Amino acid sequence: MNARLLESKRAGWLLLFLTAVAYGPVIWAGFVWDDFPLVVDNSQVWSFSHFRAWFGADLWAGLEGVEFESGGQSGFYRPLVLMSFALDHVLWGGSPAGFHIQSLLWHLLAVGLLLRLLRSLFAPDVALVGAALYALHPALSEGVVWVSARNDPMGVALLLGAVLCVLPERLTPLRWVGGFFLFLAALLCKESSVVGIVLLAALDWARWGRLRTLSRYTAFVLALLGCWALRTWAHVESADLNLGAGVGLLQSQGDQVLSVYFRLFFWPFDLSVGRSLEYLREPPLWSLWGLVFGGVVCAVLIRRGGRWAFAGLGFAVVAFLPAMVAIAAKGQLGERYMTLPMVGVSLALCGALTGLPRKGYGLALFAVVGVWGIQNRLPDWQSELQLWTAAAESDPSPYTWGNLGHMHNREAIRNREQGQDASAGFERAMGLFEQSFSGPDPYLDNCVILIRAPMRRRQFKRALKNAQMGAALGCSDHPTQGPSFLGIHGVLLALNGEWRAARERLALVLSDPNGRGEVLRAASLIERWPLADRPRMLQSYCALRPKDVADAQVFDSSVLRILLTGGQVRPGGFDAQGSAAVACAAPGRMF
Repeated sequence: MNARLLESKRAGWLLLFLTAVAYGPVIWAGFVWDDFPLVVDNSQVWSFSHFRAWFGADLWAGLEGVEFESGGQSGFYRPLVLMSFALDHVLWGGSPAGFHIQSLLWHLLAVGLLLRLLRSLFAPDVALVGAALYALHPALSEGVVWVSARNDPMGVALLLGAVLCVLPERLTPLRWVGGFFLFLAALLCKESSVVGIVLLAALDWARWGRLRTLSRYTAFVLALLGCWALRTWAHVESADLNLGAGVGLLQSQGDQVLSVYFRLFFWPFDLSVGRSLEYLREPPLWSLWGLVFGGVVCAVLIRRGGRWAFAGLGFAVVAFLPAMVAIAAKGQLGERYMTLPMVGVSLALCGALTGLPRKGYGLALFAVVGVWGIQNRLPDWQSELQLWTAAAESDPSPYTWGNLGHMHNREAIRNREQGQDASAGFERAMGLFEQSFSGPDPYLDNCVILIRAPMRRRQFKRALKNAQMGAALGCSDHPTQGPSFLGIHGVLLALNGEWRAARERLALVLSDPNGRGEVLRAASLIERWPLADRPRMLQSYCALRPKDVADAQVFDSSVLRILLTGGQVRPGGFDAQGSAAVACAAPGRMF
């Protein structure tokens, strides 16, 4: 590649154009996963009328069906991300294309600012190669393509803008103010942007061997205090991450986690959302290859790049530490965690390339491999079903099978609501739920859906068989799903006519928070009561029946459904609508 072109400003615009072309098909991608509760169904981002709410609450506050360990809070405070979603809603309505365009623009801005930062530190051709690594590395595609992960490119772009403002040794008041506000904005997009202080210190050390112009650090520290003040005002506290089990898993599989990320850097073509910490089973040779090769490359970079490479890799390690906490808390790996650390890797690469000839070959390699890798992964983001299909193919495990089952189940529900035949979709979903329990290490987060899916299809024998399988594998003791699982299991015994077994489990079923225990108790009461003593049974049944009219109607219908399905003759006292209201209102009436 022509050396003069590499050193010209046109090369930077060419890199941005190439990046936009690589990600161009993103406009056909859809909403997936967290996008639905956070973006699509979140009424707080449908307009700018909720501006105060964005700054006054947790990111996930008030969203239906979203619960967290710490008092319903996630600990995330990202008002500017919500503002960006609102802007998309105003401009594009519900079209996912507009949301993806803004996410891509943030990535392009981050690339342009990184190129400008690197040009201020290295020769133009070296800076271009370093920026190209960041712009076109396929491992960063998750943060660009997944709308809910927009906070990653947003945070990096604003952080780089803040660093550029305060980078000169002679700092003007205007630059100080710009650095303060941009760093504050970065913090309001993603909490891990706090490591920007470390980036600034690493650049000072690499340039001068010590910290210089300490007033630039006051801008960042005051921005940090400002973010803390806003979080306090909004009553957003750090989430209880419940790290006990996650830290244990991370300690036992830390080598595999590091190996995965090393390999993603050098071989970023098997990207997926399906890597769960609990089910991470890297082949020993892969883990060894990833760790050894990654260590060798880091050593070569430091040997070639000296202080610059050491500073860049050091920042990458520090920037990745918050991701390790997130991995332990969520039990899931993610490519988006590489977005900020990649800035440090680009810095280290520039240090190592300084003085080497023929940098155009490296740029051409990044361009070809990067564009191909990015475009190869974009089709996986067309829908949730395609995303989890790809995840199950690249990382087959109970976790990916179970989540793919959820996607088939949701699609089948949508098809049924549209009047289409959904039986095949429900069957695929149930098969995948059962597959997620087929081995010695089942996906216990699917305990309830394992039996509810066939139950809703009135496949009660299959549901009971699944319940027995789930109970043997630990579903009854699951901390969150156990009580509901026990309730449904007891009801299933009655639905299959196994009344004695159902009564024996009644004490366990009563722990079900959804009231299935009381329903089963009432059904069992009617099923076993002698015909000659029905008046006393009626009195007992009516005592169990809820006082609220609507709740009582649901209760009666549930009891009657269990009795009839479980092989009992329709008892007297229930009217055509399945209600016992008349019988309970007139005790003289007998069942």
